[in-house]
Amino acid sequence: PNPLAARVIKKEGPPTSKNITGKVYSISNKVKLNMIYKLMKQTIKRKPLKLGYIYSTYPSSISELKKFKKLDWKDPKVKFISYRIPYKKVPIGLPWMLKRVKRAMRRVEKKVHCWVEATGPLGESKEYTRFLMKHSKKPICFAIKSYSVKKGALLFISPDMKKSGAEIARLAYIILKGQNPGKIPPLPHKDYKIGVNIKTALKLKIVIPQDILELAGKNVYR
Repeated sequence: PNPLAARVIKKEGPPTSKNITGKVYSISNKVKLNMIYKLMKQTIKRKPLKLGYIYSTYPSSISELKKFKKLDWKDPKVKFISYRIPYKKVPIGLPWMLKRVKRAMRRVEKKVHCWVEATGPLGESKEYTRFLMKHSKKPICFAIKSYSVKKGALLFISPDMKKSGAEIARLAYIILKGQNPGKIPPLPHKDYKIGVNIKTALKLKIVIPQDILELAGKNVYR
């Protein structure tokens, strides 16, 4: 969730002076693209790096793609090739959406180097990840959940949910003790998890840089 994009807050840091505070868990799309490119540039023969993005009409998915598109217009090294399908409520609508994902893959796959998992209920489902891996020969180069990297996606970045839960609990505690939420600054979350799949990297002839391995820590999968 990105409270800035949703206009819940105007800026990270300053107190809102309203009944709103919290933590900002969105990760800079520029950071995401830089990390994807840092790895995938080792395996592509020609620029730009073409990223496939199959997404639904779920609001966060549309918003995320718009932000990515703004960046790839400015950066000639990367290009998003996207395909949108109608959103159906999960889990009931998931089988229907996956059939549309398969059609989308047929149109997009030959044009891209790898896939980026979309935000929203479709991309967050394990079924979506398994479906992409089963029906496509192209790798998932950026995932939005650790499950995907464990199964073979190259890279993922996400907030550390255990630590984020502790942060929210602390905020709730001080508000219940009488602190005015409007005086508590909404700040970015500091702790994120990075995961990489070494087996996938080797298959793609990618050498994972030492700094990414150090950031990943125990979240290195094979």
